[in-house]
Amino acid sequence: MKRVRINLVIGEHHQYNDNGRCSLDVPHNYSLTNIKNMRRHSYYSCVILFVMVLAVVACSGRKSGFDESKYPLTALEFQELHIEPLLGRPQQIDYIDSILVITDLVESHTLLLYDLRDSSYVRTLPVGNGPGEVSFPIQTSVIGEGENLGVFLRQTGEFRVYAIDSLMNNSFSFFEKVNLDLADHGLQTIDGYAGIGFYADGILRFFNSDGSVKQIVDLYSEYDIQDGHDKYRLFQGILAYNEKKSSLVIAPVFASVILFYHYINGTWQENARFQMGEGNFEKRILNDDNLNILRSDVYQFITACSSKEYFYLLYDGHRMDGTDATDYRLILCFDTSGTLMCVYKVNPSVTGICVQDNVMYALLIGEDGEYTIGEARL
Repeated sequence: MKRVRINLVIGEHHQYNDNGRCSLDVPHNYSLTNIKNMRRHSYYSCVILFVMVLAVVACSGRKSGFDESKYPLTALEFQELHIEPLLGRPQQIDYIDSILVITDLVESHTLLLYDLRDSSYVRTLPVGNGPGEVSFPIQTSVIGEGENLGVFLRQTGEFRVYAIDSLMNNSFSFFEKVNLDLADHGLQTIDGYAGIGFYADGILRFFNSDGSVKQIVDLYSEYDIQDGHDKYRLFQGILAYNEKKSSLVIAPVFASVILFYHYINGTWQENARFQMGEGNFEKRILNDDNLNILRSDVYQFITACSSKEYFYLLYDGHRMDGTDATDYRLILCFDTSGTLMCVYKVNPSVTGICVQDNVMYALLIGEDGEYTIGEARL
């Protein structure tokens, strides 16, 4: 395979080796902390490359992991919101008190806050190492009744809580901070935090409010994979939390099983799972020593969100080589007990979703070929 060098915004250099895996050129004087951080940056560059490739593929064909013939599809058409600020390559969207929170690295700021009431907006949370600045990429989540925003820094594992009013006034001060060691995705829950990441003893961890580990869940104990980075690369997933029902969903990026957890009597317990396809990915890992992501593997879920009653999972479902891609994506709606309620058929450019009061907001490419925001009533 031809060697390819990738330059990220942060200025570090990464490359693919002859086995197709992302590797690093590490200076001889780098510390262990430097090397760990570079490994995290290497992982992010691989993921970003995958997403960029998948975003431009749209042709006719059939989904590979989800059997659409078993479920009726409901077409969901988004109406564009003609907003003033330009979007770059937005990655996530949330809704807090009539404000759309969009993760979008533009002009060295990581967030765009857009107020639906008066069309005002602000770009906030600058990238950097100074006071109030953040590393990128980030992950956001709504906390409580919608007054606060959780921001998870994926490179460092730090979870911060901001008041949305302060962010709208371009104040970068956060009032809560905790470190979720080695987590790649993290969010706040009823009893602390949940995180998935580079753990050899179990991809899923639950943390106390001070960041100490409360509960370890080994989701894939049947696989003899000792390296936490290898294990997470294969079985990484996306978290969404339902506060009303104290429920959590884990949507897999490459694996075949959606997992649902409930908080019961002080512990998190699996209460349901939903099988996507025939589990070919897991069968390959069990019977093959190749721990790489292959071009024949299926890219499953892109993102997930929660309303008061349901989880919504944005599904891609085509092979990494794009040979069976379709001209649409799916959104699977589950109740918090893991029952599939309905399946929506949406524009193939949709990359992020959130739901508020039976209205879904989405990040997608508009008629002018640029990213925009769309809305649709459910």
